[in-house]
Amino acid sequence: MSPRAAWRLEQLGFSAVYDYTAGKVDWLAAGLHTERPGPAAPRVVSAIDAGVPTCGLADEAGPAAARAQATGWPVCIVTNDAGIVAGRLRVDKIAGDDRREAEEAMEAGPATPAPTTIWPPPWRAWSNVTSQCSW
Repeated sequence: MSPRAAWRLEQLGFSAVYDYTAGKVDWLAAGLHTERPGPAAPRVVSAIDAGVPTCGLADEAGPAAARAQATGWPVCIVTNDAGIVAGRLRVDKIAGDDRREAEEAMEAGPATPAPTTIWPPPWRAWSNVTSQCSW
């Protein structure tokens, strides 16, 4: 909240007013509750599955892919020390005895949309509509 908005709330008699310095994007990325008028469009953060298997850049690719496959996932997401996605190991392309580091064996990406992005993207919904048109 802006300092001006906080001041105004205090002027209106609210005593528990806080300045959340990390901002709205951080709040939304954490999946915390928000209120908006009207129906809310789903956001990427609502589709995130925290159970996806991950491994580090230096982990062995074969065992990481095997762990992912054992839990029913087709991929193991490769992350750096800060948890940022660097790439993915596809279990159907990595042998269980592959001793390369995940960084060497991974595919780049996937792209990481901001958690606050509306999902599905409006252009995808539009392409679904236009593909059904006969003109």
